[in-house]
Amino acid sequence: MTKRKPTETETETLEQAESDAAAEAAAIAPSTADAKSDAESDPKAAGAAGANAALEAAAVAQAAGDDDAAGPTSADYSTAFTPRNVAVGLAIVAGLVALAASRHRRKRDAGGGDG
Repeated sequence: MTKRKPTETETETLEQAESDAAAEAAAIAPSTADAKSDAESDPKAAGAAGANAALEAAAVAQAAGDDDAAGPTSADYSTAFTPRNVAVGLAIVAGLVALAASRHRRKRDAGGGDG
């Protein structure tokens, strides 16, 4: 399967989204710095400030249309679970099972059984 190049419009849209996200992150950064200074002065406020910063970041991500905060979409799964990726994963699991089986056999044989 070949990948197609993004069109100019798609590229511009992605660049605009990246710049918007960077601007929103810059807007959040001062509140995060305030939370850190509050955390140093009051340990109980640290938990609340951290939770508020996380909630604020999630709200910004949702407002920006970022679906990663809500979880993977079907498109994310379709690109993550390609036949090649599944085959590589299964090969890794098979290798680990073979390694565990060989170690188990070695321990059993070295145990000095009656066999």
